[in-house]
Amino acid sequence: MYFSKSHGTKLNKVLGCIFLGYETVKSEHKFTAKPTLTYTLHPTATPLAFFDMFLPDPLFKLLSDLTIIYATQRQEAAGIEDRYWIKTTPDKVKIVLYI
Repeated sequence: MYFSKSHGTKLNKVLGCIFLGYETVKSEHKFTAKPTLTYTLHPTATPLAFFDMFLPDPLFKLLSDLTIIYATQRQEAAGIEDRYWIKTTPDKVKIVLYI
């Protein structure tokens, strides 16, 4: 998704933060909490468990769906169909990101 400067300004007003380097808007709500890690991993957890903490499964479903949409649109725009192209799956996207 692309944002123009006007979109960034509107989001700044809503979020009260810097967005894509555009104007700064002061927030009415100050952050006063002390940042801490509230998620604990089991002592025998693998590095993959730590990775999964930041990239949940619904994200891979979204990336998979958007990849399929993009590939389909590109083929339609070119007016040709790639007979070797197959739809991706969330598991295949996860493998690529894990590498």
